[in-house]
Amino acid sequence: MKKFILPLLAVCTLGAAEVATSWNKVFESGNLNDSVKWRTRVTVGEKDGQKFIQIGKTPQNAGKDFGFNLQQVPVEPNTLYKLVITAEVEGSDTVEAPKVVEALRMGSANKRKIGKPLPGWIIMYINDKDRHYASEMPTWSCFCRKGKYEYVHLFYTPASARAVIVKCHNYGNLTNVVKFYKFTLEKVEGNVRNVNPDFAAGAYNCSGYSYGGKLWRIVEENGKALLKCNDSWVMGDPVPVKPGEKYTLTATGSKFGSRAATASVLFLEGNSSFKGKRSKGVLVFSKADFETKSFQFTVPEGVSRLRPSLSRGNFSEVKLTLEQ
Repeated sequence: MKKFILPLLAVCTLGAAEVATSWNKVFESGNLNDSVKWRTRVTVGEKDGQKFIQIGKTPQNAGKDFGFNLQQVPVEPNTLYKLVITAEVEGSDTVEAPKVVEALRMGSANKRKIGKPLPGWIIMYINDKDRHYASEMPTWSCFCRKGKYEYVHLFYTPASARAVIVKCHNYGNLTNVVKFYKFTLEKVEGNVRNVNPDFAAGAYNCSGYSYGGKLWRIVEENGKALLKCNDSWVMGDPVPVKPGEKYTLTATGSKFGSRAATASVLFLEGNSSFKGKRSKGVLVFSKADFETKSFQFTVPEGVSRLRPSLSRGNFSEVKLTLEQ
């Protein structure tokens, strides 16, 4: 089974770890209990001595989605978390098939009418008014690897979030069956504040980089994950910050073709996820070989979130470090 390793970040368990542990009581009992709240076309079983929850294939022309919700877990607002789902895919629609890789770029993990539908997961938040609202649904949050795999999702909670719900679903795949063996949720701490800074979560895992142009992707080359935005652009997920804090943006990148690659910071305005002002500092990569560059900046007044912004090149690391 493949596994992701995340250097530079310290991981600690949730203060409500006993609640998160309840997610896995189903594997101890073999029964669908309170750890699984909503469920349709879901069964339990055992394989090689391990109990599992299973989502079946979606019937042809099914009028609804299938899957389950895990019991809600309390979280802290504006905090980085790491969700790990140990799951096994049985079926032919996996990234080992080129057409499925193409589908991942076309919105397969949600209800868009393009691409191949694949089983996936959604993170939902509960705010102070108990209203549910879904997080961004990036196209990569699919169960798409052949065999058993540890799927990792790194994410910041919104400012008003007090709990999360994880939904595992099948929105219309007629081929794959998914078995679930374990779920964990942990808080991530450290001075490196952006999500997935060195792409250690692996190829096809775009944690921290869910918004960009059509041609960006994360791939593996020579055993290392790289973010490629050749003739394109991509933004990191919003990072909560405070005015007056000092940061260093460090990036290791190379240009694509004849145009230089760049890395900068976008200071977001108010509650907007995309509107804001660019940092005065910009890292420029004009060589075909990888270089490491950095600049420091202070968070301006009135800014509570920012995004790393990349364009036209290859990157092996993009790190936003809080200076003490």
